[in-house]
Amino acid sequence: MFYAAIFYVALLSFICEVDSEWDSHFLDWFQGPLDRILDGRDIEGYCFQDISTTIFSNEKCFRCLDDPDDIILIGHLCDGIIDCPDLSDECLCTRRSDKLQICKKVFWDRKYETQKLSCDTVYDPSGFLDIEQVCDGRVDCKSSIDEKNCEDSCSTAIKGKIKKYYGKCQHSCAQEKDKIATACDGILTCSYDRMEECSPQCQIEFDYCKKLGWNGEYECPSGESVQGNLVCDGWKDCPGGEEEEECPNKFYCESGIPVNIPNDRVCNELKDCNDSSDEINCSDTTHYYCNDTGDVKFVGIAQVCDGSLDCKDGGDECLPECIESAISSVHSMIKSSVFMAMAWLISILALVGNSFVGVRTARRIYKRRRSLTSNDMINKILILNLSVSDFLVGIYTTAICIANAYLNGNYCRKDREWRGGEICAALGVILMVGSENSVFTLTTITAFRVKSLGKPFGKISMRAIFVIIGIEWIISISLALIPLIPQLADYFVDSIWFAQNPLFSTLQYNEIEDLYKWLASIQDISEYTSSDSSATWSKVENLILKLNPEYKVKRRFGYYSTHGVCLPTLFPNRNTDTAWAYSLFFVIINFSSFVAIFIGYLKIYRDTTTNDATREEIAPALQRKITRIVVTDFLCWMPVCIMGFLQVAGVDIPNDAYVPVALILLPINSALNPFLYSDTPEYIWEKCKPLRDLFCQRSSGTDNATDNGEVVFVNLL
Repeated sequence: MFYAAIFYVALLSFICEVDSEWDSHFLDWFQGPLDRILDGRDIEGYCFQDISTTIFSNEKCFRCLDDPDDIILIGHLCDGIIDCPDLSDECLCTRRSDKLQICKKVFWDRKYETQKLSCDTVYDPSGFLDIEQVCDGRVDCKSSIDEKNCEDSCSTAIKGKIKKYYGKCQHSCAQEKDKIATACDGILTCSYDRMEECSPQCQIEFDYCKKLGWNGEYECPSGESVQGNLVCDGWKDCPGGEEEEECPNKFYCESGIPVNIPNDRVCNELKDCNDSSDEINCSDTTHYYCNDTGDVKFVGIAQVCDGSLDCKDGGDECLPECIESAISSVHSMIKSSVFMAMAWLISILALVGNSFVGVRTARRIYKRRRSLTSNDMINKILILNLSVSDFLVGIYTTAICIANAYLNGNYCRKDREWRGGEICAALGVILMVGSENSVFTLTTITAFRVKSLGKPFGKISMRAIFVIIGIEWIISISLALIPLIPQLADYFVDSIWFAQNPLFSTLQYNEIEDLYKWLASIQDISEYTSSDSSATWSKVENLILKLNPEYKVKRRFGYYSTHGVCLPTLFPNRNTDTAWAYSLFFVIINFSSFVAIFIGYLKIYRDTTTNDATREEIAPALQRKITRIVVTDFLCWMPVCIMGFLQVAGVDIPNDAYVPVALILLPINSALNPFLYSDTPEYIWEKCKPLRDLFCQRSSGTDNATDNGEVVFVNLL
């Protein structure tokens, strides 16, 4: 019997050495850390069942990008321990705030189309390592970065290299060439070596030792045999899973998938058990628990307030500390009722005032089209054009007020969907078109009035005025729509927000170059290593879809998404805003327009109040009118321009500044323009004369003098 046993062992060793293909597959089983990389069994079915196409990631598992046959459980993804040979399980983790330093030192060698690690090696101060040398059990970099964050096991170590821990990796597995293990640690690493954990030298007698045969295999009650290294690995190999019972230093999952996990993986902020039972009843300082009926039971504290609604009810994004804006709350986009009351009032004034002026001016143009002089007709057409532009601004502010009321009570859950949505972008376009065309029209009105006073008998072609108005609208609409052109996304889109997944939440533009380096493993490498290999949003998005078609972009944030009020990026940051030059261009346009308007009305005042005694009677009214125009334009536009210039110069302007600009400064200018540039105030003043006579006992002479002065000025222009 003894000789038969020896013959059996010798025969088995011979077969393992001869059958190189079987031996290679067998050794591959141990190339990754135990309980982590899972080649074989039915892990493919467990992780990606009912999925016809190859995907690399889902809520259960993750495939290593360089070798889709290597699969790790989702609990080991982004856990700070390198499992995949290409490091993809850790270096794709943009949701980690403490991304591994080694990820930043890996680059693609374009000549050999392979990944390299840049480090000060023990052999060459300017040397590079092949990526395969990471976590190989041998320190090659002087900083030891190539062996940090590696699984603390003997699966890839070289015997004798690790000696600082007594007994670690010092046991040679019988019948397995060059394979070593740590004896008496309760973890079966050898496939056919009973003495690894069941030696008399072990101080603890493990229960499974009673069921291990002389060859180290586990005898199932059903009569089947299981390799020793599969005992207490967390997965059922016996039909009844008996080899996973009473395992030392293990936590048993309530769902049974897997059966158990190592105790040191309990409360590590990662889901190892399919039902998350390993992360229940942990500390509130490390875990946030979802109080809802969703599939996600908890999130790590680092994932709270990261922009991704992990919990079904969005509770992880609806905490007071998640709200960065001082004027917003978890319930409201604009929490101040006083501020909103002002916004509603200004919005109504902008709509009603510009509607009144527009309708009245259009009627006068139609009824008096044959009697009006050329200058009067041009002036009224420009006023009509101005009222239409400012009416668009009124539409914008009213829509923002309505949106704030609609989102009230649920703002924290809807903020990103709102800011990155089509409605918000459309409102930003409306504001841009209305405000910029208003600026262009005000400049044109000023230029027209300067010319009319300088050469009162000179005629301006009506055709030329219509051409100017048409060009202004074309320019305004074009400038507003350019940021929405998909082909220009790399310039205008600052970040994108993905559907819920374990790898990405919000991806910033400055991160995509590094991310593209890792995603290149799942495409034709020659495409990445070609001369045209710069990362773009479209390239990265397509590669992420290869990871999983469900990892789609939910929202894109760019030019009209800085704040919930959908205002264009008027205060560009040169370090973070890719389109800062475009924003600066608008600030310069508006600043230049104000300077032109100021100089124009200064000239008008000077020309109409000097060297002409007949103008003296209207000088006070003229002064008041010009003062109102210049002061209101200054108060509304100069703060915006100054803040824009300061931001470009490096002075940080908080995003909260967008709200008063969007709901007070710009719309109040649009609300006042109809009364500043037309004779509407005089018209209303005249219509209210009976009321004034009733409530204000004034002399009619004074009133008439004032009215005549104002009307003369308007007619003069």
